[in-house]
Amino acid sequence: MKAIITLFPILFISLLVNSCNDSVNGIPINGFASEQLRNAIHGTVLDKYSKPVAGAEIHYYFGGPYLAKNGLSKTYASLNKQESYTTISWLVPTESQTLVRISRLGTRELMLVVVDTVLRAGSYNHLINTSDWTNGCYIVESIIGKSAQAWLLVLSDPDNSTLPNKRPLTATNWKGEFTLPYSTLGIGETYSVINENNQAIGTYQIPDSFSVVIVDNKKVALVEDVKINMNEDFVHSFILK
Repeated sequence: MKAIITLFPILFISLLVNSCNDSVNGIPINGFASEQLRNAIHGTVLDKYSKPVAGAEIHYYFGGPYLAKNGLSKTYASLNKQESYTTISWLVPTESQTLVRISRLGTRELMLVVVDTVLRAGSYNHLINTSDWTNGCYIVESIIGKSAQAWLLVLSDPDNSTLPNKRPLTATNWKGEFTLPYSTLGIGETYSVINENNQAIGTYQIPDSFSVVIVDNKKVALVEDVKINMNEDFVHSFILK
């Protein structure tokens, strides 16, 4: 029997269930097509004097005008709830070793272990705090006994001013350089938009056009729109004003 995980809205949130062959400790789980992308953004962050900026934090945002093109501008505005919590629910059919965890798409960086113990049969709920999670895609995995499932959680907050308080996707090195693999961005993944009443109001794809948001000294220093070709690296210098 499949575990059931229900995610309730936080900021602008969506849920994708996908199927692909993969495994964790030999147990098959779902995978995601965008994780197979092999190219990346290779960026250099420079100040207005063309000097490299070390330690600049890299975020991205794929909403805004791209949603407006789909006629969602009014609905989109109503979804900006600025909530920081999500409830995860799952079902354990029989007493089993249960692991529920959340990681970043692509890198599989562990964000949170929700539970890792033997649970009796029943329904379970857990409230998680995502206030310091940046825009992007996260994998929710449940491994209950020998049954494993994975879901994609998509977060996109239109308020860039919140990003200095969130964990970035990556940061620049001492040369001002960073690499952001396309596999972490969820490009092409299908997702459902959920409103404040937990109702799906549309299904969309994460676009290949988005904004790169650079945070320096705990302030948003640059928001720059980019469009990538998924079959090619994107090499670019981002110049702070």
